[in-house]
Amino acid sequence: MIGAVDLYTTSSRGGWLGLAIASVVAFGFAWGFSQIRKFYLVLAGIISTGVLGIFVLTNNRLYNLVVPILQGEFGELNYRWVNAQVGGAMGLDHWWTGAGLGNAFLLYQNYRPITAGRLSEIIYQLHSTPVQLWAEMGIWGLGLFFGSIVFLGVILWRLRGHVKGMAREDRILLGSIYTGLVGYWALSWTDYQLDNVAISGIITILVALLAAIARQDQPQISLPFQPNPEKFLGKPRLVALGLVGIYGAVAIWLAPIQAAWERSSTGFLALRQETPDYDRFVENLTAAHDLAPWEPYYSYQLGWNLGELALQTTDLEQRQHYLQEAIQWFDQGNQASPYREFGRSNVAWLHIANNEPNLATADFYQSAQLVPAKRGIFYGLGLSLLAQDKTDLAVEAIALEILRDPPFITSPIWRGGGLGELYPAVVARVMGHYEQLLAQYPDDPLLHRCRGGIAWWIGDFALAETEFRQYFDATALSLLPGREALGQETAIALLQATWENPEKRLELLEEAWARVSPQQPLTDQQRQEFLATMANSPDFATWIRVGAPVLQYRRQRSGFNVNSRHIDGDNPTDFWTVSENLAINTWFGEFFPSVVYKPRFDLQLQPLRDSLYATLKTEINP
Repeated sequence: MIGAVDLYTTSSRGGWLGLAIASVVAFGFAWGFSQIRKFYLVLAGIISTGVLGIFVLTNNRLYNLVVPILQGEFGELNYRWVNAQVGGAMGLDHWWTGAGLGNAFLLYQNYRPITAGRLSEIIYQLHSTPVQLWAEMGIWGLGLFFGSIVFLGVILWRLRGHVKGMAREDRILLGSIYTGLVGYWALSWTDYQLDNVAISGIITILVALLAAIARQDQPQISLPFQPNPEKFLGKPRLVALGLVGIYGAVAIWLAPIQAAWERSSTGFLALRQETPDYDRFVENLTAAHDLAPWEPYYSYQLGWNLGELALQTTDLEQRQHYLQEAIQWFDQGNQASPYREFGRSNVAWLHIANNEPNLATADFYQSAQLVPAKRGIFYGLGLSLLAQDKTDLAVEAIALEILRDPPFITSPIWRGGGLGELYPAVVARVMGHYEQLLAQYPDDPLLHRCRGGIAWWIGDFALAETEFRQYFDATALSLLPGREALGQETAIALLQATWENPEKRLELLEEAWARVSPQQPLTDQQRQEFLATMANSPDFATWIRVGAPVLQYRRQRSGFNVNSRHIDGDNPTDFWTVSENLAINTWFGEFFPSVVYKPRFDLQLQPLRDSLYATLKTEINP
């Protein structure tokens, strides 16, 4: 009962699949070997099916999974499909032996498909046991996975004539073992948990019990009942010595890993003091790295924390020292794990801060090939090229950033400074690429919507009107000059009305905000910024493009510690400070789509990226 409550409240989709398959196996076992009347078995099967159906329909997580599938949409299954593609490609490259146990995480981004977009950028395991075993063990892993179910079938076939004659307790035990193992085999298609000792240990115990039952009361003869004292290396002693050797090897292997973890934990505690002790942190994390140099986690944490310290330090000499140290640690992490976009991107930003744009270009180039849809990579690449006076390549890189992330064209970074001078060339390149893409894909609605939003932003209202009429709701036309609002109750219409009714500005602003963010009300600071910038702007068009509040933040690498199998350090943030137009991000998402997963979209953009890569390859390695 506790397990059923736990399953329902956690809403494990794999758990429900395993339960469904286990129920079918239990029904089949009872039908073939139980002494219960068939009528009652059929009745129990119907009731169980009905109860499972009710649970699915009344559980939001299961309902939201099943209904989209019935409508032809995969929703939350998309990231599993991405993981399956990664594992499939990894296994094909290492079909005989696999990539090696534990290497799926380190090699993940090298095999991550272009079509993945911004979905499942990094992950520890591939969320499917057969996929994980194929990736890490090759054909032997698949043999183990599918051989296990064949093994269960063979054992049951051998026992088929003896089951009904078993003691009732043994028959129930046998049925329970089969139900549990086959149910877990089904669940394992949706997750990988064999690295969990508790789970793999229980599976081992159940298989041992099954083997004992399969002996059918025959004595065990593989080992002698009593060891032979005259034979020093008899079978029992060999088995015992073998087990001791295995445990000893595991202990020797784990000792430096556990010692490194202990040292790193002490180092992270030094950062959490009221006055952070960076010297103690560096000392302990360096020791952890020396104990387990194959783990990139310690190098990355040293590089990131020292990089943070460098960017916060006002003393130029100290800043230079910390920058150099941070870059060296990132380089060591990238050497241990060469296919990690995190390490490449962030050391590239440090190279820019250290006036090494050529080195930044090389690292951004690697990052772009690993996760091309990652926001900020092509922008950083453009900045590094601009610092080397390679203006045309810089324009191309930044244009590719905007094509993949249209909201970037509305960023306040374009309002002035050196980038403001580059803006016309970037806009021209972006619109030129849209012409090229739409010549190839004339009926693609996403491309038309992106071009329509950008056309409106840059003031090409004729083109914007063409796109608005065909690919947007009719209310979008109210954004064009001289047009009346067609939807007085839309959030954007309420926002526009704050200039027509300045005395109701606060009321209209809060209502417009509530339309799009009902769970997160305006903060006092945001309210003041909106009202102040509106008061200083003559009209809506000027405010939205020039005066709207700026939102600055740094994107966090969520799950960095968990995916690295560590819990002590902080999740890093990227060194790049994002600058966004708060009004655009809040109310204009349909005009500037922020695409997470659209395989067709990334395939359309990839030839443009490949063209830039080809040019950069000659620049980096002339």
